[in-house]
Amino acid sequence: MYRESLDTLYIREVLTTEDFDKVWLLLEEKFSMNVAAWKESFEKAARTRGRFTSREEAFLLFGKQKIEPLLNDLLFRRRVPTWIYLLRYVLRDKLKARELRATKYQGRLR
Repeated sequence: MYRESLDTLYIREVLTTEDFDKVWLLLEEKFSMNVAAWKESFEKAARTRGRFTSREEAFLLFGKQKIEPLLNDLLFRRRVPTWIYLLRYVLRDKLKARELRATKYQGRLR
């Protein structure tokens, strides 16, 4: 549980709307998902998101609520944060750069 929360925090820091296309492409290539229909479904969900919910946060929530259960069923997994793992894979370069930055400044006083 703690690891998932930490991963989600880091993903929130580096995820941008430009990364959405990378995620959609991976879902299409690896799982043959109908990306056009999923994008449309996400757009509907994003339009109804809360006032203080960013588009990136809406994407995270949408994937967690709608896509992850399907992937877990497909992969015969139970209670596995597959959506977070998928995002971590797609964003691995950004996450590594963020980690390097964090370790560079670790222990410094403000």
